[in-house]
Amino acid sequence: MQPGERLRRPTGRNRRVRSRPQMTTMTVERLKALIQEEETAGAKRTALRFLARRPRTAKEIRDKLREKEFSEADIKEAIESLKRAGLVNDVEFAKMYIRDALSLKRSGKNLLKRKLLLLGIEKSIVDQELQVAFVDVDDHETALEAGRKFLKKSSSTRKTSDVQLRNRLAGFLSRRGFSWSTIEPVMKALIKEHEE
Repeated sequence: MQPGERLRRPTGRNRRVRSRPQMTTMTVERLKALIQEEETAGAKRTALRFLARRPRTAKEIRDKLREKEFSEADIKEAIESLKRAGLVNDVEFAKMYIRDALSLKRSGKNLLKRKLLLLGIEKSIVDQELQVAFVDVDDHETALEAGRKFLKKSSSTRKTSDVQLRNRLAGFLSRRGFSWSTIEPVMKALIKEHEE
């Protein structure tokens, strides 16, 4: 090309004619399938990021994906995929949760049952795992330990009357998930210890 020479458009044989591909029914269907696969993969990625922080129940993952506005089909597929991979297992989650709760914070069956049901674990699984976990646990001793800790931490126990102390202790043990049949004898023993 010489200086000052202008570019010319190709004409005749040198000109390439580009034709657009026609959208056929097959390509539209394939496109829809690809979009569906990508949305399902996005749901799986979101669920994996959510699982990276700590183990979760299937209900927690389902709720998170609904919050992110994934379709029910994508949510179902993502959860099934995670279950097949062994990343979501409600039975194992219940075992781990109960074990951690018993070792970290002295809690009763009722509290653990309530929390596991709120996390979306089936009642039959919760009952079975609590039964297994509480075979070696003495509710009376656990409640005594928790009550002693409560009385030790509570600085105002020396200034309160017996009735107020009983009410506060009963409320604390009740919130910790102990039944009244456990709370009543524990409360009597702790108040007797406290008076001495």
